Amino acid sequence: MRFEKWMSDIRNKIEKDKLLTLEQSTKLRKYIMEQKDDFLKSLNSKDEEIKYLKTNNENLEKTSNSCKEKVELLEKERVELLGKVELLEKEKVEQLEKVELLEKENFEQLRKAEQLEKENFERLETFELLEKEKIPLKILAAFYASGRKSVDISDELNKRIQNNCINVKIDNSIKGDPDLKYEKMAFIVYRNNGEIFKKIIKENDFFTIDNKRREGSNLIQTISI
Repeated sequence: MRFEKWMSDIRNKIEKDKLLTLEQSTKLRKYIMEQKDDFLKSLNSKDEEIKYLKTNNENLEKTSNSCKEKVELLEKERVELLGKVELLEKEKVEQLEKVELLEKENFEQLRKAEQLEKENFERLETFELLEKEKIPLKILAAFYASGRKSVDISDELNKRIQNNCINVKIDNSIKGDPDLKYEKMAFIVYRNNGEIFKKIIKENDFFTIDNKRREGSNLIQTISI
């Protein structure tokens, strides 16, 4: 439009002046054609630029749509992941509750096991005590002696045991007098109910063991039987 207006202005000037020579007219026409070519080139360049911009705009719109789709997809995946995380948290809480319940049950079982072990230990002690009580009374060593001489009275005392009990007077009647005119004592080591005892009995005193009563005051050593 600008070019056509410019040409119209030129023609009007020529018609107005009517003073151009043939040479001037030829130059003017040439100038006009050159300007026209320049305008056409500029117009073509603008058309190419517009086409390029339209192509870029279309590409940008496609890219924008693609990015929008990707964003929507990522948002959807994000929502799904959040759902999975919530589900995992719920499962985690349930697992923790189960672990606490198992720990409580294990504690109860451990407490019961300890109680059972204690009861079994008590039963074992009772059983061992009963087993020991089944072991018969026996004189392991016995000597009737003064400070100078002695005589072994172990067999004689063992023969005096009746019903796992003994009650005998320590005097010369057991196996004679080992040392006349001297005071004597009996040194006795014996086993009763699985335990070892030692006693020293003066002459004419009694050596008595009644298994209806438990002994303890004269306990000197306990050994495994």
